[in-house]
Amino acid sequence: VICNAGISLSGNFINHSSAENTRLMNINTLWHIELVRLLLSNKIINKKWSIGCVASASEMLPFPIALWYAASKWALRAFAVSLRSYLIGQKISVSVVYPWPMPTAHVKYYGKEVSYDEKSQRKIFSIAQKTFSGIEKGRRNIYPDRASKMILIASPFQWILDRVMYKAYKKELKT
Repeated sequence: VICNAGISLSGNFINHSSAENTRLMNINTLWHIELVRLLLSNKIINKKWSIGCVASASEMLPFPIALWYAASKWALRAFAVSLRSYLIGQKISVSVVYPWPMPTAHVKYYGKEVSYDEKSQRKIFSIAQKTFSGIEKGRRNIYPDRASKMILIASPFQWILDRVMYKAYKKELKT
């Protein structure tokens, strides 16, 4: 089972409505939690199955223009980590995936252009393959691309990353 749905809400977070924020949390987090609960309670997920929750590299790298998105992915990760412990006796593995933004429609929120060229499609396919392989093998944490691996290495320096990311997105934060 792969919990991957996600939407983004970018810009200055104080300008977003409660309805927009609730919708984002429902899609990115709460509905995944409910799906897993229903699958487990109806015994659809069996021993030796795997569950993969796609969090985000935003967990390790602050995105000041996507606070609700980051919060929703943190919540999904926290659920997955707790779910590991809950399912340990059932021998069901739970993986958390931390991809960098892929060249899909999602990157438009980070000032990049969406690309459907062959190189982008190969990158998406490679990340999907690494993700699926890691979930199948029961890896706890999966960093499927170079960028997410580099952010993991840089994560002890969060105080620097906060400032770098603020400067990168300063224009989008103006009200």
